[in-house]
Amino acid sequence: MKDKGFCSPVIDAAAVAARKKKEMDAEVERVKKEFEEKQKKKKEKQKEKEKEKDKKDGNEKEEKKADDKVIYARVQCPHSSTDHFEEA
Repeated sequence: MKDKGFCSPVIDAAAVAARKKKEMDAEVERVKKEFEEKQKKKKEKQKEKEKEKDKKDGNEKEEKKADDKVIYARVQCPHSSTDHFEEA
């Protein structure tokens, strides 16, 4: 047999290119979805940290406000008929 094309498969270049393009498109979509999921998780984690930080800051502010309040008591002066205020 001297015919080199005998029994060789017929390769459709357009079909091969289309299959490769389809595979690449599928890979791109998969990578995009992975990236979007990672970004979504990252944003959720960041929001969670901000909420925790705000909650912690809020508690510290409330404690500070409570510490800053000075309680005054009305005391009647024994030497005069006027009242004055002292820290309790």
